[in-house]
Amino acid sequence: MGPMQGKSTDKTYYFLKPSDRSDDDRDTGSTVWRGFKEKTTVHGIPHTDRAAGIVKKVFWGSITAVCVAILAYHLASITIYYFRRDVDVSITLVTRRQLTFPAVTVCNMNPVKHSVLSNNSALRALLDATDTASASSEYPGRLPLTLGFLKANRLMQVVADLSATAKHELGYTADEFILDCEFAGSKCKVSEFATFYDSRHGNCFVFNSGWNETWTKRVQQRTGQRYGLNLILNIGLSDYVTEIGGSGGARITVHSQYRMPFPQDEGVQAAPGANTIVGIRQMNIAREPAPYGNCTETTERDIRRNVFEEMYPVNYSINGCYVTCYQKYVIERCGCGDPEFPMIGAAFDYKQVKACDSSDSVQDSCKYDVSEDYHNNRLDCNCHLPCQETGYSYQTSNSVWPSEVHKEVVKEKLGSKISSLLSSVRNESDIWKNLLKVEVYFEQFNYQLIEETPSYPTVNFISDLGGILGLWVGCSIISLFEFVELFVDFAMLAVFRLRGRKDDRKTAPLHNNNSGAIHADTTTYSTHSYTTPPPTYRSLNSELTRRQQPDWQKVMTQAGM
Repeated sequence: MGPMQGKSTDKTYYFLKPSDRSDDDRDTGSTVWRGFKEKTTVHGIPHTDRAAGIVKKVFWGSITAVCVAILAYHLASITIYYFRRDVDVSITLVTRRQLTFPAVTVCNMNPVKHSVLSNNSALRALLDATDTASASSEYPGRLPLTLGFLKANRLMQVVADLSATAKHELGYTADEFILDCEFAGSKCKVSEFATFYDSRHGNCFVFNSGWNETWTKRVQQRTGQRYGLNLILNIGLSDYVTEIGGSGGARITVHSQYRMPFPQDEGVQAAPGANTIVGIRQMNIAREPAPYGNCTETTERDIRRNVFEEMYPVNYSINGCYVTCYQKYVIERCGCGDPEFPMIGAAFDYKQVKACDSSDSVQDSCKYDVSEDYHNNRLDCNCHLPCQETGYSYQTSNSVWPSEVHKEVVKEKLGSKISSLLSSVRNESDIWKNLLKVEVYFEQFNYQLIEETPSYPTVNFISDLGGILGLWVGCSIISLFEFVELFVDFAMLAVFRLRGRKDDRKTAPLHNNNSGAIHADTTTYSTHSYTTPPPTYRSLNSELTRRQQPDWQKVMTQAGM
């Protein structure tokens, strides 16, 4: 009787129990496989094994093979779809009874006061040195630059090499620029505004920035202009540097707290002699992190990735990351920095470099080449959108301000500040050419929530996996562990066989003993035999020693002792 013809295993298909084995059964791969196919819960295998006659075996075998093939195709399809990591985007309108007011940044369009520049002969001389209106002939493919553009860049270059204190002294102070501040009808102090320096606009001031934990975080509780932020600003038009700017006014940027503002790239412009009304609506964006996306967590501070995080208490922003990346390549390749952006920090290994000189053809050409590489996406910046982002859409309008009947009210509100303004203008009518009003408020207390969610999350993949396994082969997750157990059984069987061969090699010299006292034992032992175990090397050695010992009693008798 061969190994495949033994008794059917009653309870287990691991090595056969003595009660289940026939005389010719051995613990071999065939017995393990026989037990598996008799007891597995995967439908096709036992049906094929138990089928009577060749026709039924072919029928069930074919059905099983076809179902396994379809299962493989279906499994490959859902696996590919799962690892594509697609996301769905949902837009939800969320309504609240109040909203946290955003940060509002205000900047003067004039970065440097003319009075300060006139008193600084060194700066004035450097600015006047820019007397050419073209940089075209030297660099093929570049259009001529206007004199105003060149002078503005020259001024940025000169100011960039100054200390932070010296930079702030060139522009307007908060007290000079912000004449009046109200939020929801209550006065707000100028000291509540955070200050930072922008190369294009000079000193900028941020209301409700969140940069100082001791400051009150503003919340708008009712919609409408009266319940938002109201500012009266003095742009100091008479103190403008005419060579570097053609328009007067203020730059208004609305952004989330703890985010670095970029007035040059975002915001609206407010004109003097007008009331600029900025109605805002909030929008929250939630992006999926890895493995579904490559967004960056805003709470993960990295001063080497975003230089502004080292300078101010702000979080990650993609604009800050790109600026840092661009400046890093300029410093590395050109040995100087773009004066429009910060030049010192951990992101640049604290290298002490000066601003690139626009009159130096080598530095200017190098900076231009880096700029071209940046705009053509040839720099390895590795900047990603933030995972959580709050943005604001603007709806602006304006009107003449103040009206003739309202001028006296404004004078009374500003008090002594009007008196100081009168000393800097020719006549009273010029005062209103220097002033402007800004109103920022929520139009509605509902906002859009744009949220990414996995198109095919892991729980759906597992559910579909179980469904197709059950549909095509009648298999469950527990059935899969039967295959795991089968693999373990085969592995253990291989280990036992290998161990048995090693034992045979150890005992081989004893079987070849010339004395003939020990004969080779030809009995075959199973690895897990439930009868008397085979002799080991130690037992054989003891038996050999015992048999080779002389019978001392018999020897003494023969010797007459």
